[in-house]
Amino acid sequence: MESDLVQAQYDQLERIAQKFQEQATLNAQLFEQIKNSVHALENGAWEGRGAQAFYKEMNHIVYPALTRLTAAFHAGQATLLQIARLLRDAEEEAADPFRHGENRAIPLHAAHSGETVLQAAQGAAFLVGTGGPVASTGAAAAPRPAFVIDPKDLKKYYGKANGNGQCAGLAQNHFNSSRSTQSIGAVKSWRAGAKLSTHPALTPGTVIATFDANGRYPNKSHGNHVAIFLDYQRDSSGKITGIKVLDQWSGRPAGERVLEFVPDAEAARRRSPASASNGGLLVNQANDMYVVTRP
Repeated sequence: MESDLVQAQYDQLERIAQKFQEQATLNAQLFEQIKNSVHALENGAWEGRGAQAFYKEMNHIVYPALTRLTAAFHAGQATLLQIARLLRDAEEEAADPFRHGENRAIPLHAAHSGETVLQAAQGAAFLVGTGGPVASTGAAAAPRPAFVIDPKDLKKYYGKANGNGQCAGLAQNHFNSSRSTQSIGAVKSWRAGAKLSTHPALTPGTVIATFDANGRYPNKSHGNHVAIFLDYQRDSSGKITGIKVLDQWSGRPAGERVLEFVPDAEAARRRSPASASNGGLLVNQANDMYVVTRP
């Protein structure tokens, strides 16, 4: 060959990914403007039945829809960049023997790179298209059903020590009742699904928890925790900085709080046995939260 140039026009994919990022930012800004305008109305500028109906519509329909849209844009950007990288790597590996003029065999993993790209794309379709919870940490694995409580049903759990009063008691009380069509079972049967730090499109009401290195929930006092996901916390640019959850534990009835995402190095330090709490701070950081699933 006269040239070592390998077809690598990935810039178009990256430009589209950039458009997703721009739209996510614009949507987040629009969201803030709308919330500020509605907040002004709520502070006495508009009252009455019509106003109450309007505020209810905004809080329960419009705001969640705008949040999901921003999350979908972020997910779309991340997925396109991942696909571009996989395509580039696969093409480079496949072209390497020809570029160097050697009769070397193409590595086995290069031969299967197309399958990897397809699996990533299929995972992207599920992530961006549904806006719902992904029940597996691997793009190629079959999704497992998550456990989602209708936000309207959550109100009755606030301010109470639900079930046995432990952190898992709220979810178990809801799903193991005769009224539920799903059974969440004992914590020993739980498995880790999608990791929240890499999944910006989770459905409000989803049961989440911390898991050990084997993807299991240890029923011991290791600082592990169960909560109900309510929403993502974002900064002014739309970047996710934490999660709002509904949770409870022994001595503390169910209530809302925000768990912040921390840098990976800090998260690792908190998990270390050298930490003063020996991992007890897992309950306070969103980095270690996963969607709860069952096989």
